[in-house]
This record gives sequence, structure tokens and C-alpha cells, in this order.
Amino acid sequence: MIKINPFYAPFLSLFMITLLVFGGCVNLKKKFPDIKTYDLNIERTESETPAVSAVTVQLKPFSAASELKGRFFVYRTGDNHYEEDFYNQTLVLPADMLTENVSAWLSDSPLIRYVLDEAVGEDSVFTIEGKLLELYGDYRDEKLPKAQLALKLTVREVSGKETNTRFQKIYSQAVSMDRISASSLVEGWNKALEQVLRDFESDFGSILANPKME
Repeated sequence: MIKINPFYAPFLSLFMITLLVFGGCVNLKKKFPDIKTYDLNIERTESETPAVSAVTVQLKPFSAASELKGRFFVYRTGDNHYEEDFYNQTLVLPADMLTENVSAWLSDSPLIRYVLDEAVGEDSVFTIEGKLLELYGDYRDEKLPKAQLALKLTVREVSGKETNTRFQKIYSQAVSMDRISASSLVEGWNKALEQVLRDFESDFGSILANPKME
């Protein structure tokens, strides 16, 4: 049995009371930041009727580079250094998000009459495949942050049993941001994707104007 010197008894009692009082005031439930989700949303400002020569396309589900198969936002903070942000995420997987936005954009293109999920026996159809290569916030220079997006698009023409690759190109855009924030980054990605699709539409129109181009 431990014996306590009577001289220290009052101090020990005071210490125990203080420990109980202040211990009861400690909040062990730490509040963590809320997880926020974002989606891209690009819209045409103009509405055009499909041209007489408009074609049917089959848009295949996009794929993504291995580092972009998660929903976390990615930030580039050094030439070879990337960080993931658990608290800011895309609403769906990035490849699916791009597929949905590209499908909606092409559906309103005057060059395209129908956008199909799969071939339905058309005599001639163009297939469009995409791979997301880059989607991150470029914060290597904190005073000049940028929203980076790169997409590889491949167009093939299918006629009967013949399939010819018409062109394959990587479209890359870096859009300046007014500040470092999740909302500003998403706004930059929207602008980057819109410019990528306008450039792609121009290239696709050239293909349609020159059927013999390989």
C-alpha cells in the first residue's frame, strides 16, 4: 500500500480537482473540413442547326492516365511533385466527367447529326475515342496558378467492315487562375475543355471537308 505524506495531501487533492475540471472541458471531437465535390459544365453560347452534311458519331467512354483514375483534385507543386487533395473531389471519375461533357458539346455541334453510345448499323460512322492525360492545378508558381488539362482524341471512320484512323491528336490547355482555390480551378478546367473542343471541332471539320485525308 502506498503511503502519502500528510503534508502533500492538500496539494494532491487540488491537483486531482484541477485535472477533472479541465479534463472535462477538452473536446476530443475534432472538426475536419467538409469534403466538397465539383463537376465540369461547359455550354455553347450559340445554337446552330446541323448542316446537311452532318455526320453520325459514336462516342466511346473515355479512359484516363493511371494517376487520374481517382476523384481527388491533383496539384502540381514542383516539376516532379504532385499532391492529392482529399477534401476537394470530382463528382464522378474524371474520365466519366469528360465523356459526359464532350457528348453534350458534340450533340449541339452543326457538324454532327447524332451522337451514339454504340454503333447501330449505320452505313458509315465516325468513332471518337478520348484519353485524359492531364487534369491538375499547376501551382509551381503560387503567384501564377494555372488550370491544366490535356486530352488525346482519336477519330476513326467505320464503313462496313473497314476501319480507318483519320487522325489522333493531343489537345493541351493551360488557363490562368485569378487565385488558388477549388472553385477557381474548376472554372479554369471548364475554359480549358471548351477551348480543346473548339480546336477539335475545327480539325474534325477539316476531316469532313477532305474525305480522302489519311
